[in-house]
Amino acid sequence: MISNEVIEAHEYCDDRQSSISGPHDVTIRIKAVGICGSDVHYYKTMRCANFIANKPKVLGHECAGIVQELGTQVQSLAVGDKVALEPGISCQTCNFCKGGRYNLCRGMKFFGSASTHGSLANMVVHPANVFQAT
Repeated sequence: MISNEVIEAHEYCDDRQSSISGPHDVTIRIKAVGICGSDVHYYKTMRCANFIANKPKVLGHECAGIVQELGTQVQSLAVGDKVALEPGISCQTCNFCKGGRYNLCRGMKFFGSASTHGSLANMVVHPANVFQAT
């Protein structure tokens, strides 16, 4: 059954994603994750429409949490801040991103999509420039 693979991926990814990887990243302790239709499709079939998930897979992309660790260049957040994460992770280098229209980025990756692990984990690392303090 697919659910065992999802649980194993969760445990694996939790350890792997819990440390800062760049100066503009932050580590977030996840406190809430919404489950939507795409998560259910991946859970049941490891695919959503034409997107086939790589295994193992961590689901979840609508999430909120508390800042635990800051990259060396992060100045807009502080440890302990409550944040909602933007599920889309843009490249930050293309003309769309530089022009403030990151939602049109052709290199966009989404938490819990076919190629990117999701946020149904204890901790995630995410770029600091896509947070909204709550």
